[in-house]
Amino acid sequence: MRRAVHHPWINAIMLVACLCLTVTGKVAVEFNYHHYAETSKLLQDLQKEYSQMAHLYSIGSSVMGRDIWVMAISANSPDKHVLGRPEVKYVANMHGNEAVGKELMLHFILHLASNYGQDQEITKLLNTTRIHLVPSMNPDGFENANKACNGRFGRENANLVDLNRNFPDQFGGSNQVIQPEVQAIINWLKLIPFVLSANFHGGAMVASYPYDSYASNKNNNQPKYSVAPDDVVFKYLALIYSKNHKVMGIQPTCKKQQEVFKFGITNGAAWYPLSGGMQDYNYVQAGCMEITLEVSCCKYPEDNELPRFWDENRKAMVEFLKQVHLGIKGIVKDELEKPISRAKIMVKNYQSYFYTTNDGEFWRILLPGTYTLEIIADGYNSYIQEITVPSLEAGPLILSVVLVSNIKPTVRDLFEQSVSSVSAVTAGLVTTNNILLTQSGVDLTQFLSTHIKHALPHTTEGPNTAGHSLGNSNHNTLPQDNYMHNSSIQDAFGWLGIFALMLLLWNQQ
Repeated sequence: MRRAVHHPWINAIMLVACLCLTVTGKVAVEFNYHHYAETSKLLQDLQKEYSQMAHLYSIGSSVMGRDIWVMAISANSPDKHVLGRPEVKYVANMHGNEAVGKELMLHFILHLASNYGQDQEITKLLNTTRIHLVPSMNPDGFENANKACNGRFGRENANLVDLNRNFPDQFGGSNQVIQPEVQAIINWLKLIPFVLSANFHGGAMVASYPYDSYASNKNNNQPKYSVAPDDVVFKYLALIYSKNHKVMGIQPTCKKQQEVFKFGITNGAAWYPLSGGMQDYNYVQAGCMEITLEVSCCKYPEDNELPRFWDENRKAMVEFLKQVHLGIKGIVKDELEKPISRAKIMVKNYQSYFYTTNDGEFWRILLPGTYTLEIIADGYNSYIQEITVPSLEAGPLILSVVLVSNIKPTVRDLFEQSVSSVSAVTAGLVTTNNILLTQSGVDLTQFLSTHIKHALPHTTEGPNTAGHSLGNSNHNTLPQDNYMHNSSIQDAFGWLGIFALMLLLWNQQ
């Protein structure tokens, strides 16, 4: 029998073949535009490939019934909110003909998932944050759009409505019927406590921040700087993206762009005012710090330019999301360790305020420095504390706040508290109380033994009975049968009158 001989070149071929299978087995995101069916299939493949950290879901449908897909990425439980973990998001393709952001989202999903455990920065981000990515908010518009730098076809949704003019505006001026795509975002903001966000557009190269409108701007009047309460933080966030982008901060970036944006940032209304914008709605109505990113001079460029746009934005996309961990975060509870929802979180000298979640959580992006924090909730004393916000590298300042109730308990409150706080039943009164327990659901003995024990007469059996009352486990309580001492019977019936009075007061509350 001939012995098989394995030549080195055969082994090399086998190794290459294995490597090719490994590579082809991975999900790849090509540098070309993905239409709706392709996008849906690619997102499903990415979720399957990275099932431990990727969760695909839909927040609603477009006018034509296309899903508005979201991919949530996180190292732990990407399918649900985790207490204390901040939520961030990127939304792209709000204008269907501004297409670069859509492809950036698909590449960013793969970039995050494939680099977890390999890249220290991305690993830390995914360990501490849940990231939601919307490739296309306007899938109908994208399907109708044509490749053109300055065209408008496909900008609006299927109802020919500009979605970035369709949100309720804090200054009024947006009275259109809310479109399905916008309603999906509004509902989404109510479900998830987003802290930081950006909205990707095309046609310029700049990071724009709130406000987009101002009080007298109902008819889109002249450009005018509209100062948001967190203006200094918004400027910082816009600069983070611009400075980490390869060309955004270099002026001029677009040949046909007449405006010159210093450092690559601008206030929205100072550039051109608009009503019904999404970034203002996020900030005012949902407490989410959102900016608008114009990431390509050409709205819908050729496919072969996509690698360049990805290279320009990749670092900035990561650095911006890291800022969610700058500032403060914590939880607000009452004295019984129950979370307080809708507590108002305020910082002195800032005119804005955010609210705690249903679980009492809060986040507030603040630059390093010293601030006076105030927390207010109905029925509680205010919490005022001077705080010092550390650098981003040190992580957020974590606070655990307990608010003290300022409501005096009523007779009814005391009565209900006594009923719920005592579980034992005095043996000698079991039979006597049976009817009352059946009719009212209240244990008379528990109430008496808890709140008026010092007023009860004491039995006289032995020298050690002083200070003890009915309900104590000592030699004065009777065995657990249906018999009682005559004195205990008299005491019990004597207190029935007090119980009746308490019931009367209780019902009057």
